[in-house]
Parts: sequence; C-alpha cells; structure tokens
Amino acid sequence: MNSALSYLGCNDQIIDQSKSEFSLVSAYLNGIGINWENDQLNIDLKFELFYPAGKRLVLKFNDVFEYDFNYNAAHYFYYVERLKLLKAENRYYISLDPVDQSEKIDAKDNDIIVATNLEAYLIS
Repeated sequence: MNSALSYLGCNDQIIDQSKSEFSLVSAYLNGIGINWENDQLNIDLKFELFYPAGKRLVLKFNDVFEYDFNYNAAHYFYYVERLKLLKAENRYYISLDPVDQSEKIDAKDNDIIVATNLEAYLIS
C-alpha cells in the first residue's frame, strides 16, 4: 500500500509548528534516508509521533552541510527524549541527542543534521 504525503511547510514554519502543532519529543525515529541528488546531499528522517498520537512525520533536510549520527546495538533505536530544532546562521539544525535544552548549537550535541532547507510532511 502506498502512503500519501501531506505537505506541512518549510524552513521557519516547521520550527514554529514543532512547538505547537506536533512534537518530536517522545516520538520514535523509525527511518533515515540519505541520498545524493542534483549535486547535494539530502536526508529524510521518518518519525512515529506521540503527539498527535498515531501520526507519522517526515522531516526532509535538503542541501545538507553536515551530519553525524551514531548507532550502537546496545542502545534502543530510536526514542527521542529531547531535541534541538533551530535556525542558526541561515541553516536548519537538529540534534536528537543534545547535551542540553538550550537554543544554541553545542559541539557536544549528538545525532545532528545541518542543512540549508527543511521541509515537513505528514504520512497518511
């Protein structure tokens, strides 16, 4: 069965919506897609949301500047306890394992993506 994507918005809209319309806290990351297209790296993160319950969300990071994800079989893949999602220096930044809850990038943040553009879609 094919899933349909419903466009939610892009860039600053997604940061704003993540504070009111959906939450990635307590979500499960259940997919990472990495592809090279048109001379740029793109990464898709697929989540099963806790709020709103039962919804699935895709965050598409386009024109990726940097990413760093670590996996270890000794740890559960992948429950989001806390995160950072922000704009810094005209790029969009996410950390799914931040060192703190500040609104600043920290070199000690883990599981990060930095990209020029961000889009979000609900999967139905």
